[in-house]
Amino acid sequence: MQVAAGSRSGAEHLNGIANVTTFNVDATDEAAVAKFVAQAEALGPVTCAVFNAGAFSTPASILEMPAADFERSWRINALGAFHFGQSVARVMEPRGAGTIIFTGATASTRGGARFAAFAASKNAARALAQSMARELGPRGIHVAHTIIDGGIQMPSYGPPQQPDARLEPDSIAAAYLILHEQHRSCWTMELDMRPYCEKF
Repeated sequence: MQVAAGSRSGAEHLNGIANVTTFNVDATDEAAVAKFVAQAEALGPVTCAVFNAGAFSTPASILEMPAADFERSWRINALGAFHFGQSVARVMEPRGAGTIIFTGATASTRGGARFAAFAASKNAARALAQSMARELGPRGIHVAHTIIDGGIQMPSYGPPQQPDARLEPDSIAAAYLILHEQHRSCWTMELDMRPYCEKF
């Protein structure tokens, strides 16, 4: 696949990867997201789109959490997902085909003490994905939500204490590709991924 990758902080770290064209984009900016999707379309029709932006707020008591922290989490995790999902759906709908995947977390399904901002915003993104799936599925667009629970193995990290105790990026990508290639008679709407040793 030809990949268009966007990042708010700059996608230069992805430069040099085969078939990846990078763009700077802020998911909370509606016009910037629309521009990014148009740039991706210029590379070739967008067939699979993944919303992977996220903001993880510092855990805080609901009694002390600054409203600004809650709003920041909501703007990136929920509003950003809306901007992305809407812009991508607008280019896919006329073609009657495509896959949109929203990356979530265990917090997408339940709240936790001191995680109100993160859980509320991730729950919102999950509800958005469900609503889009019900509306766009009959139009040929597969909308799925994924739950990723656990640390992700990055090149800069050393080996985990236990073998395979972190999610391998290539394995996540393989799972996403399976979602994209599924026949519409058997679409997965939500996929939960975690290392074998992760508690749930």
